[in-house]
Amino acid sequence: MCRWLRYWIVAWLFLPLAGIAADARVFIPEPWLDAGLDQHLFPRFMFKSRVRLSATSDETKADFGLRPMAPDESGVHVANVDELMVGLVAEQASPKAMAVFAEWLKSDPGRAALLDFQLAGVPLFTTPKRVQPVVVEVALTGDVARGKQLSELHCARCHVVDRSKPFGAIGNSPSFHAMRSFTDWLPTFSTFYGANPHRALIAIESIQDPHTDLRPVHIARIHLTLDDVLDIVTFVSTLEPLDLGAPVQAR
Repeated sequence: MCRWLRYWIVAWLFLPLAGIAADARVFIPEPWLDAGLDQHLFPRFMFKSRVRLSATSDETKADFGLRPMAPDESGVHVANVDELMVGLVAEQASPKAMAVFAEWLKSDPGRAALLDFQLAGVPLFTTPKRVQPVVVEVALTGDVARGKQLSELHCARCHVVDRSKPFGAIGNSPSFHAMRSFTDWLPTFSTFYGANPHRALIAIESIQDPHTDLRPVHIARIHLTLDDVLDIVTFVSTLEPLDLGAPVQAR
């Protein structure tokens, strides 16, 4: 009697789902797919959630993927392979099935199933740990005094370079101290000559010909070298960033 009851329970759980299309298609890298990752995870997940998933090695046909992801990529980080982050990443419009699968993989049974999966007899996944981005220190070797001199000579036409001399600049041009507070101040100052309106005013020796830009300029052009740019950037690196306060919050 108990045996027949068990058969009826199994039939009730699985037979209604037989022949029904999957709720979502999941991209899995081919080596993991060949090793049976989908067969290891999906039946356990379906038993818990009643959500059917199918696997594919073609990202273009997937609703979401269980795959390696970059540290800054949008997705749900669920595990690691060595130092590589593994997560659920929406390939198409993010389906509800991805959220349910992510919740299960973060639960104790789901995480245990994922960590239990082996490739060539060795556990493939480890508990998730975020990979810290590599911070590269940039050593600026320009001449600070000369950079200040060049900035006051050329840039003070529009920008406040020295906070002790707040007048003479154009009102809507940010000061050097304000721009020094920007998170991208280094690339901004390193390539300022290529951004408008500077590109019409500045000629950099060996890389910019001022005569190729036919827009009218009503002030004397500025001629600089890349060494001059390095001196200016090195000078700016010594400035104290201006506290611009908290970002404006929209209501």
